Amino acid sequence: MRRPLVIIIGMHRSGTSMLSRILGKLGIFMGWKKEQNNEALFFLRFNDWVLKQAHASWDNPYNYTLAGPDFRELMTELANKYIKSIRRVQYLGFPDFFKYRSLKELDFPWGWKDPRNTFTLDIWLKVFPNAKIIHIYRNPIDVAESLRKRTLKYRKNFEWNFKKNVKLLLTRGYIGYGNSVRVENILEGIKL
Repeated sequence: MRRPLVIIIGMHRSGTSMLSRILGKLGIFMGWKKEQNNEALFFLRFNDWVLKQAHASWDNPYNYTLAGPDFRELMTELANKYIKSIRRVQYLGFPDFFKYRSLKELDFPWGWKDPRNTFTLDIWLKVFPNAKIIHIYRNPIDVAESLRKRTLKYRKNFEWNFKKNVKLLLTRGYIGYGNSVRVENILEGIKL
């Protein structure tokens, strides 16, 4: 019997990580491979990729709102293929990867958290029409201040580890300066 999934939406720093950890402790599988904020890498990477196709990002989602029905239909088709792809191992882990050929076949309580779901939810609801949505909301001023503090902390770490970052740039071709220059400004954080 297939179970409906839980998709958590909400702004970064609004409590989505806390909520997904609580649901995980209550027995809802929230993904095998997750990053530090409890975001399932499988969905985070796809959501991030979709936003990039519209020249948008989590901190500048405006262009995604301009995407027309053809773009969204194509992204939905790709999402349907993605949940059947070999990459599903990132979400399921190895034992369940061999057991389930598609995430639509899961017969246990499951879900995922990624703040980018807030923007890409239209795609996921076409892929999983019976999904249960939990939208966590926090005061925008508190969210903006939390984002600003986190970004300043990332920048401080970036400056502190400059030699290490240069090595990463030379070996990987990419380093992250910080989280978002936009949210350094509290008013921009509130707008977001």
